[in-house]
Amino acid sequence: MTLDIKNSTLKKLTYFVKAGHVASRDFARYIYATMLANCIEHSCFNLSNGQLLQNFSFTEIKEYFGGFDEKTKEDMKTKIFNSITQTGLKIKKCQPQEILKYNEWKVALYFGKIKNTDEYDAHFLKEEENGAWSEKMGFEKDVSFYGSLLKTIYPCYQKYELENVYKITNPYAIAEPEHELIK
Repeated sequence: MTLDIKNSTLKKLTYFVKAGHVASRDFARYIYATMLANCIEHSCFNLSNGQLLQNFSFTEIKEYFGGFDEKTKEDMKTKIFNSITQTGLKIKKCQPQEILKYNEWKVALYFGKIKNTDEYDAHFLKEEENGAWSEKMGFEKDVSFYGSLLKTIYPCYQKYELENVYKITNPYAIAEPEHELIK
């Protein structure tokens, strides 16, 4: 990845994070899913189609969110998590049943062994507000859903095992929308 593209994309993502962006957790978001999202963008940032299409090129997104080719699961997880936390988001392990605040969302990290190699591929799912889990398998695929969190999934006919569930927090998004303040 060229340093200029990485820095430009990081700066734009940081802008959205510091402006208080919180991942959408509702199905209306997926009426039209852009090719500018893969599982990492979909689950860990979940910018709207308008935000993606108006602010990022395909090259920027593909180079920032794609191509994690580290050899071990831990190295890959570290590099992906660094790309998330560099924007100002926080990520930490959580329980699947944990109750979330307005500025939080859950993601599940899976690893699948790449056939005929000793290497792995990472895959993320995002929990929706109704408890379903959604995924975006690659840049050119549609969003699909699982009714619950599964230990093993088979996107693109490859076996992926659940590594852990994580909570992503945007510390800059502190005010809940007024309609969610009803007690």
